[in-house]
Amino acid sequence: MTTQQQWLRGTFYASLMALLTACGGGSDDDSAAAPQTETPPTAQNQASSPSPDPQSDGDEAPTAQTTADLAIDADFTLDSQRHLALSVSLPEAVQRPYLRICQLDSNGEVLQSRCLWQGELSDSALQLRLQVGPQHAQLAAQLWDLAQLDQAPRLQPLAVQSATVNLVF
Repeated sequence: MTTQQQWLRGTFYASLMALLTACGGGSDDDSAAAPQTETPPTAQNQASSPSPDPQSDGDEAPTAQTTADLAIDADFTLDSQRHLALSVSLPEAVQRPYLRICQLDSNGEVLQSRCLWQGELSDSALQLRLQVGPQHAQLAAQLWDLAQLDQAPRLQPLAVQSATVNLVF
C-alpha cells in the first residue's frame, strides 16, 4: 500500500470517527429518558399564566395552542393583493403624454425599476385597474411630455389606501 493510499484511508477513518462522535448516541426507548418533574406553582408563574375572565359568559372560542388548533374559514385566502382603479385626466397642453405608475423610495424618489404600469397615452383620459400589494404602500404617477423632453415630469403621489384614485394633471 502506497503512502497516498494510507493517507486517504487515515483521512477517511478520521472523518468517519468525527462524524459518529458528533452525532452522539441515544436510544428510542422512552424509559431511558430522564424523568420530567413538574414545577410547583409559585407566585411568579401563577401571575404569568392566563386566568379566565370573570366577565366572560363562556361562549368565546378557545385560544389555539398550536397551529393544528387553528380554525380557518374556507373562504379565506392568503392573498394580500387588491385592485386599484385609476382614472387619469390629462391637460390639452400635453402633446405626447407618457405615464408611469411607480413605487417611491423612503425619500420620496421614484424608483424607475419598480413601475407597475408605463406607456404612451393616445387619449387625454385613461382608465386603469392595477393590482397592488403591501409592498406598494407608496406609489406615484409621473407624467412626461415626449414632445418637450427638456421639461421635468409632473409627479403626483397616489393614495393607495382607497380603492379608486382620480388623477388630474
